[in-house]
Amino acid sequence: MRGRDRITRSFERGILILVFVLLLLQTCLFVRASLGGATEAVGFPLQDRFVERRDTLFAFDPNYVTTQELVWLGLSPKQAQVIINWREKGGFFWEKQDFARMYTVSDSLYERLEPYLYIHVPQHKKLNLNQADSAALDALPGIGPYFARKILDYRDRLGGYAAVEQLLEVGLDSLRWRSLSVRLWCDTTQIRCLSLSCSPADSLARHPYIGSYLTSSIVRWREFQEKPIKLEDLVSHGVIPVSKAKKLWIYCRP
Repeated sequence: MRGRDRITRSFERGILILVFVLLLLQTCLFVRASLGGATEAVGFPLQDRFVERRDTLFAFDPNYVTTQELVWLGLSPKQAQVIINWREKGGFFWEKQDFARMYTVSDSLYERLEPYLYIHVPQHKKLNLNQADSAALDALPGIGPYFARKILDYRDRLGGYAAVEQLLEVGLDSLRWRSLSVRLWCDTTQIRCLSLSCSPADSLARHPYIGSYLTSSIVRWREFQEKPIKLEDLVSHGVIPVSKAKKLWIYCRP
Protein backbone atom coordinates (compact mmCIF):
# COMPACT_ATOMS: atom_id res chain seq x y z
CA MET A 1 0.00 0.00 0.00
CA ARG A 2 2.81 2.37 0.87
CA GLY A 3 4.39 1.92 -2.59
CA ARG A 4 1.10 2.63 -4.27
CA ASP A 5 0.64 5.81 -2.19
CA ARG A 6 4.10 7.06 -3.16
CA ILE A 7 3.31 6.54 -6.87
CA THR A 8 0.00 8.38 -6.52
CA ARG A 9 1.65 11.38 -4.78
CA SER A 10 4.42 11.55 -7.43
CA PHE A 11 1.84 11.46 -10.18
CA GLU A 12 -0.13 14.30 -8.54
CA ARG A 13 3.01 16.44 -8.18
CA GLY A 14 3.81 15.87 -11.85
CA ILE A 15 0.32 16.96 -12.88
CA LEU A 16 0.61 20.13 -10.75
CA ILE A 17 4.01 21.03 -12.29
CA LEU A 18 2.63 20.48 -15.79
CA VAL A 19 -0.36 22.71 -15.07
CA PHE A 20 1.96 25.44 -13.67
CA VAL A 21 4.17 25.33 -16.80
CA LEU A 22 1.12 25.56 -19.08
CA LEU A 23 -0.23 28.53 -17.12
CA LEU A 24 3.16 30.29 -17.28
CA LEU A 25 3.40 29.70 -21.03
CA GLN A 26 -0.12 31.00 -21.56
CA THR A 27 0.67 34.13 -19.52
CA CYS A 28 3.80 34.87 -21.62
CA LEU A 29 1.83 34.47 -24.84
CA PHE A 30 -0.86 36.83 -23.55
CA VAL A 31 1.66 39.53 -22.58
CA ARG A 32 3.38 39.29 -25.97
CA ALA A 33 0.09 39.52 -27.82
CA SER A 34 -0.94 42.54 -25.74
CA LEU A 35 2.30 44.40 -26.53
CA GLY A 36 2.02 43.55 -30.21
CA GLY A 37 -1.56 44.82 -30.37
CA ALA A 38 -0.65 48.11 -28.67
CA THR A 39 2.17 48.64 -31.14
CA GLU A 40 -0.03 47.93 -34.15
CA ALA A 41 -2.66 50.32 -32.81
CA VAL A 42 -0.34 53.35 -33.24
CA GLY A 43 0.58 52.28 -36.74
CA PHE A 44 4.31 51.48 -36.58
CA PRO A 45 6.63 48.91 -34.97
CA LEU A 46 7.77 49.35 -31.38
CA GLN A 47 11.46 49.56 -32.32
CA ASP A 48 10.72 52.43 -34.73
CA ARG A 49 9.10 54.42 -31.94
CA PHE A 50 12.34 54.33 -30.00
CA VAL A 51 14.27 55.47 -33.11
CA GLU A 52 11.80 58.36 -33.49
CA ARG A 53 12.62 59.65 -30.02
CA ARG A 54 16.37 59.20 -30.26
CA ASP A 55 18.56 62.30 -30.87
CA THR A 56 20.01 62.14 -34.38
CA LEU A 57 22.88 64.36 -35.53
CA PHE A 58 23.15 65.38 -39.18
CA ALA A 59 24.25 68.41 -41.20
CA PHE A 60 21.61 71.14 -41.25
CA ASP A 61 21.03 74.75 -42.28
CA PRO A 62 18.97 76.62 -39.63
CA ASN A 63 17.39 78.77 -42.37
CA TYR A 64 15.72 75.74 -43.97
CA VAL A 65 15.54 73.03 -41.28
CA THR A 66 12.03 71.82 -40.37
CA THR A 67 10.40 71.61 -36.95
CA GLN A 68 10.63 67.81 -36.96
CA GLU A 69 14.32 67.91 -37.90
CA LEU A 70 15.05 70.31 -35.03
CA VAL A 71 13.35 67.87 -32.66
CA TRP A 72 15.48 65.05 -34.04
CA LEU A 73 18.53 67.22 -33.35
CA GLY A 74 17.63 67.44 -29.68
CA LEU A 75 15.33 70.45 -29.25
CA SER A 76 11.92 70.13 -27.67
CA PRO A 77 8.90 70.75 -29.96
CA LYS A 78 8.31 74.09 -28.19
CA GLN A 79 11.94 75.19 -28.64
CA ALA A 80 11.88 74.17 -32.28
CA GLN A 81 8.68 76.12 -32.91
CA VAL A 82 10.23 79.30 -31.45
CA ILE A 83 12.96 79.14 -34.10
CA ILE A 84 10.47 78.46 -36.90
CA ASN A 85 8.25 81.37 -35.76
CA TRP A 86 11.23 83.74 -35.64
CA ARG A 87 12.22 82.68 -39.15
CA GLU A 88 8.67 83.13 -40.49
CA LYS A 89 8.65 86.70 -39.15
CA GLY A 90 11.65 87.56 -41.34
CA GLY A 91 14.54 86.36 -39.19
CA PHE A 92 17.57 85.00 -41.05
CA PHE A 93 20.68 83.23 -39.81
CA TRP A 94 23.69 84.89 -41.47
CA GLU A 95 26.35 83.08 -39.47
CA LYS A 96 26.64 80.31 -36.89
CA GLN A 97 26.68 82.73 -33.97
CA ASP A 98 23.19 83.91 -34.91
CA PHE A 99 21.94 80.41 -34.10
CA ALA A 100 23.87 80.40 -30.83
CA ARG A 101 22.17 83.68 -29.82
CA MET A 102 18.69 82.13 -29.91
CA TYR A 103 17.50 81.93 -26.29
CA THR A 104 16.08 78.46 -26.90
CA VAL A 105 19.56 77.15 -27.80
CA SER A 106 21.66 76.47 -24.70
CA ASP A 107 25.45 76.67 -24.74
CA SER A 108 25.77 72.91 -24.33
CA LEU A 109 23.32 72.23 -27.18
CA TYR A 110 25.13 74.68 -29.48
CA GLU A 111 28.51 73.08 -28.75
CA ARG A 112 27.02 69.70 -29.62
CA LEU A 113 25.39 70.89 -32.87
CA GLU A 114 28.05 73.34 -34.10
CA PRO A 115 30.08 70.74 -36.09
CA TYR A 116 26.91 69.85 -38.02
CA LEU A 117 25.78 73.45 -38.57
CA TYR A 118 26.34 75.14 -41.91
CA ILE A 119 24.78 78.24 -43.46
CA HIS A 120 24.36 78.98 -47.14
CA VAL A 121 23.38 82.57 -47.92
CA PRO A 122 21.79 82.83 -51.39
CA GLN A 123 22.99 85.72 -53.51
CA HIS A 124 19.56 87.37 -53.67
CA LYS A 125 19.77 87.91 -49.89
CA LYS A 126 23.11 89.75 -50.20
CA LEU A 127 23.70 93.45 -50.87
CA ASN A 128 25.52 94.36 -54.08
CA LEU A 129 28.44 96.50 -52.92
CA ASN A 130 28.64 98.28 -56.28
CA GLN A 131 25.01 99.33 -56.20
CA ALA A 132 24.29 99.97 -52.52
CA ASP A 133 23.49 103.51 -51.45
CA SER A 134 24.36 105.22 -48.18
CA ALA A 135 21.13 104.16 -46.44
CA ALA A 136 21.60 100.47 -47.33
CA LEU A 137 25.19 100.50 -46.10
CA ASP A 138 24.27 102.39 -42.93
CA ALA A 139 21.72 99.67 -42.12
CA LEU A 140 24.40 96.97 -42.05
CA PRO A 141 25.58 95.93 -38.56
CA GLY A 142 28.72 97.74 -37.47
CA ILE A 143 28.80 100.25 -40.35
CA GLY A 144 26.98 103.46 -39.47
CA PRO A 145 27.14 106.79 -41.34
CA TYR A 146 30.92 107.21 -41.01
CA PHE A 147 31.93 103.96 -42.67
CA ALA A 148 29.06 104.19 -45.17
CA ARG A 149 30.56 107.45 -46.49
CA LYS A 150 34.07 105.97 -46.58
CA ILE A 151 32.88 102.87 -48.48
CA LEU A 152 31.10 105.01 -51.09
CA ASP A 153 34.06 107.38 -51.50
CA TYR A 154 36.48 104.49 -51.94
CA ARG A 155 34.13 102.84 -54.43
CA ASP A 156 34.12 106.03 -56.49
CA ARG A 157 37.92 106.25 -56.47
CA LEU A 158 38.32 102.57 -57.36
CA GLY A 159 35.68 102.58 -60.05
CA GLY A 160 33.83 99.82 -58.19
CA TYR A 161 34.65 96.94 -55.87
CA ALA A 162 36.08 93.75 -57.30
CA ALA A 163 35.96 91.82 -54.02
CA VAL A 164 34.39 92.21 -50.60
CA GLU A 165 37.90 91.94 -49.10
CA GLN A 166 38.60 95.47 -50.34
CA LEU A 167 36.50 96.80 -47.47
CA LEU A 168 39.53 96.12 -45.28
CA GLU A 169 41.24 98.91 -47.25
CA VAL A 170 38.76 101.50 -45.97
CA GLY A 171 39.68 100.79 -42.34
CA LEU A 172 37.26 98.06 -41.29
CA ASP A 173 38.80 95.70 -38.74
CA SER A 174 38.89 91.99 -39.53
CA LEU A 175 36.20 91.09 -36.98
CA ARG A 176 33.72 93.57 -38.41
CA TRP A 177 34.62 92.58 -41.94
CA ARG A 178 33.99 88.87 -41.27
CA SER A 179 30.53 89.71 -39.95
CA LEU A 180 29.77 91.74 -43.09
CA SER A 181 31.35 89.53 -45.73
CA VAL A 182 28.49 86.99 -45.74
CA ARG A 183 25.98 89.78 -46.41
CA LEU A 184 27.69 91.35 -49.44
CA TRP A 185 28.73 90.56 -53.00
CA CYS A 186 30.30 92.52 -55.85
CA ASP A 187 28.92 92.76 -59.38
CA THR A 188 32.18 93.22 -61.28
CA THR A 189 30.32 94.06 -64.51
CA GLN A 190 29.61 97.45 -62.94
CA ILE A 191 33.28 98.36 -62.53
CA ARG A 192 34.38 101.52 -64.30
CA CYS A 193 37.72 100.96 -66.07
CA LEU A 194 40.58 103.38 -66.78
CA SER A 195 42.30 103.62 -70.12
CA LEU A 196 46.07 103.39 -69.79
CA SER A 197 46.34 105.00 -73.21
CA CYS A 198 43.87 107.89 -72.89
CA SER A 199 42.76 108.55 -69.29
CA PRO A 200 43.90 111.98 -67.99
CA ALA A 201 46.73 112.02 -65.48
CA ASP A 202 44.53 113.29 -62.66
CA SER A 203 42.09 110.37 -63.18
CA LEU A 204 44.96 107.88 -63.01
CA ALA A 205 46.46 109.54 -59.94
CA ARG A 206 43.14 109.45 -58.11
CA HIS A 207 42.93 105.67 -58.31
CA PRO A 208 44.04 104.09 -54.98
CA TYR A 209 46.22 101.48 -56.71
CA ILE A 210 48.06 103.96 -58.95
CA GLY A 211 48.69 107.27 -57.21
CA SER A 212 50.71 110.23 -58.40
CA TYR A 213 54.12 108.48 -58.57
CA LEU A 214 52.99 105.64 -60.86
CA THR A 215 50.93 108.10 -62.88
CA SER A 216 54.07 110.06 -63.72
CA SER A 217 55.78 106.88 -64.90
CA ILE A 218 52.80 105.83 -67.01
CA VAL A 219 52.43 109.28 -68.63
CA ARG A 220 56.15 109.42 -69.50
CA TRP A 221 56.02 105.91 -70.95
CA ARG A 222 53.00 106.49 -73.16
CA GLU A 223 54.53 109.74 -74.59
CA PHE A 224 57.11 107.62 -76.37
CA GLN A 225 55.02 104.57 -77.21
CA GLU A 226 52.43 103.81 -79.80
CA LYS A 227 48.92 103.22 -78.55
CA PRO A 228 47.32 101.13 -77.21
CA ILE A 229 49.23 100.86 -73.94
CA LYS A 230 48.71 97.47 -72.29
CA LEU A 231 49.18 96.64 -68.62
CA GLU A 232 51.42 93.68 -69.39
CA ASP A 233 53.74 95.97 -71.40
CA LEU A 234 54.09 98.32 -68.42
CA VAL A 235 54.91 95.34 -66.20
CA SER A 236 57.42 93.79 -68.59
CA HIS A 237 59.30 97.12 -68.87
CA GLY A 238 59.31 97.76 -65.13
CA VAL A 239 56.96 100.75 -65.24
CA ILE A 240 54.45 99.06 -62.92
CA PRO A 241 55.49 96.41 -60.35
CA VAL A 242 53.83 93.00 -60.48
CA SER A 243 52.23 93.53 -57.04
CA LYS A 244 50.38 96.59 -58.35
CA ALA A 245 49.45 94.92 -61.63
CA LYS A 246 47.72 92.07 -59.76
CA LYS A 247 45.37 94.63 -58.21
CA LEU A 248 44.98 96.76 -61.33
CA TRP A 249 44.23 94.20 -64.02
CA ILE A 250 40.44 94.42 -63.55
CA TYR A 251 40.49 98.23 -63.50
CA CYS A 252 42.58 98.91 -66.58
CA ARG A 253 42.08 98.60 -70.32
CA PRO A 254 44.40 99.67 -73.16
